[in-house]
Amino acid sequence: MTCQQGDRGRQFAPCLYSFGARIGPSISSSGNAPEAPGFTHPMGKRRIPRVEHEPPATLHFAVVEAEVDLHGLTARQAETRVAGFVGSWAMRAPGAVVRIITGRGVGSEGAPVIQRRVREQLSGSLAESVGEWAVDIGGGAFLVRVQRITP
Repeated sequence: MTCQQGDRGRQFAPCLYSFGARIGPSISSSGNAPEAPGFTHPMGKRRIPRVEHEPPATLHFAVVEAEVDLHGLTARQAETRVAGFVGSWAMRAPGAVVRIITGRGVGSEGAPVIQRRVREQLSGSLAESVGEWAVDIGGGAFLVRVQRITP
């Protein structure tokens, strides 16, 4: 579309493009290649190089290999199930991330029981099988990186 004398108001943006405004990577003063990081522009403007950031290496960005759901279990049943689950995954796939779903404890009478017991297990009796752990987003589960037990 070309600009004409009567096109000033409502068709201003297409007129810009027809007069040579361009979109895309900037070209160096030689006209051959895009500007290199740290390149000083002929007009004296310094181009700041872009730094690519990787997401933080936390358990929240890891792929979960397996999960166990403890809803409806008593505290003793949950402890037994967690010990067997973490132990088997530590032997099967050291370094894997697993999820232990406890629930937030909203349905419990009083304070949440299973969540507290699992937290104690991960820090206590299962500490040798657990490389690191964190509370999952939402607070109703734990993310655990299992590790092989060293003799």
